[in-house]
Amino acid sequence: MISNLIDKAIEALTNHFNDNYWIEGKIPDEWKAAKIITIPKPGKKPSLQALRPVSLTSCMGKLFERVIHTRLQNIIEDNGLFPATMLGFRSGLSTQDAFLLLQEEVLSSIPKGGEHLILALDLKGAFDKISHKAILSELNNIGCGENTFNYIKAFLTARRATISVAQVASEPFEMPNRSTLKEPSSLPCSSISP
Repeated sequence: MISNLIDKAIEALTNHFNDNYWIEGKIPDEWKAAKIITIPKPGKKPSLQALRPVSLTSCMGKLFERVIHTRLQNIIEDNGLFPATMLGFRSGLSTQDAFLLLQEEVLSSIPKGGEHLILALDLKGAFDKISHKAILSELNNIGCGENTFNYIKAFLTARRATISVAQVASEPFEMPNRSTLKEPSSLPCSSISP
């Protein structure tokens, strides 16, 4: 829908974002509210574990989040803050790059008849457990700029949600002080946090 806007509308939207949110480092409370719905996982017997949570949030908030994501990604990439071996969540890199890197490491270092051990970890839910304090500390350390820092601080502060299962909805509650972002457009803070 946004891609169908005329140039004047895009310019007006950009000015609105800059004047009201970027410069002030504040965002509307509506952008920090999520309605979490559940979708049954295909082929699973009905149970709580067979429900996939999906957060429905503001479209305008998601659009501005995407802008900030791109800005922050550029800061991180331009300053070489990602390790060369980190391939996940980076534009233009895929699992093929991981396999090529692994192949290069193994083939270049194995003497004939030698053995190597490969350890692969899948940290379930690791992204959900990152402290907001750690994210903000690392952003401050990398010098991301005052506007970026203030926006992300506002983004992470006082987030609220409701959960709906079938026709039953919870009362609004404050989200814990952990990263709750699971969308591809989410800010790449977890990649630089200790």
